[in-house]
Amino acid sequence: MVYRSEGINIALQAMDRFENNAPMQRAGCCLLYNICIGNVEIERTIVNSGGITAILKALDTFATDSTIQEAGCIALHNLCAKSADNRKLAAKEDAIQRVIRAMKECSGSASVQEAACKAIINLTAKNMPNKVAPGGCHLRALQHLCYS
Repeated sequence: MVYRSEGINIALQAMDRFENNAPMQRAGCCLLYNICIGNVEIERTIVNSGGITAILKALDTFATDSTIQEAGCIALHNLCAKSADNRKLAAKEDAIQRVIRAMKECSGSASVQEAACKAIINLTAKNMPNKVAPGGCHLRALQHLCYS
């Protein structure tokens, strides 16, 4: 089963080894977002194994690939849904800035916009330091736009 820590580590190692391979990055982000839904233990294993870093690296490497941006945003959304610790770690690694960049770079993709909005909502939930993005953009306004 992939969700065992060995499987998660293998997936993250593959993402690291094939960092310039778009299909591998897309598959890795999709795997991470699918296996962590609603399971705090699996979320913890992914995060402790470097999952947030791997997702952000994929977002950085393929900043204009809408499929990777969508998958990465969904993965961040799922990993940060229930864990304040995951939200803090993601914020520390500048995840919010990456999500906002995804919205800018893939402005023509409705699926990226939706996934990014969901990620922002979870990244900023119950975390006041995350409420203001670089440049003074108040994320509550973005949250409002996402669900209006």
